[in-house]
Amino acid sequence: MKEYIDRKALNKSIRRRFDMQDVYLPIHFLNYANSIPAADVVEVVRCKDCRSCMEFTPQYKKASGYYGTCRRLLTRMLDERDAYVKEADYCSYGKRKEGKG
Repeated sequence: MKEYIDRKALNKSIRRRFDMQDVYLPIHFLNYANSIPAADVVEVVRCKDCRSCMEFTPQYKKASGYYGTCRRLLTRMLDERDAYVKEADYCSYGKRKEGKG
């Protein structure tokens, strides 16, 4: 999985690390960090945090290997098992549960 770095946090870290004692070195790093193109990313809502997900009991989770059932998928599928989702699954319709992040 790729990791993404917050450009502002990186710049702040560089400035704090070098404490601006050697002006050339931090400026070089800052210019380099600012020249790297930003990644085009979108935050996703995982099924475990989605309000459309109905969580299984711990026993059924262990037996089935799935986290729960997606209500959105359930309305579109013929077989309920087609709507089973894993904890890390996600979709473009995910809406975060109240009180979660």
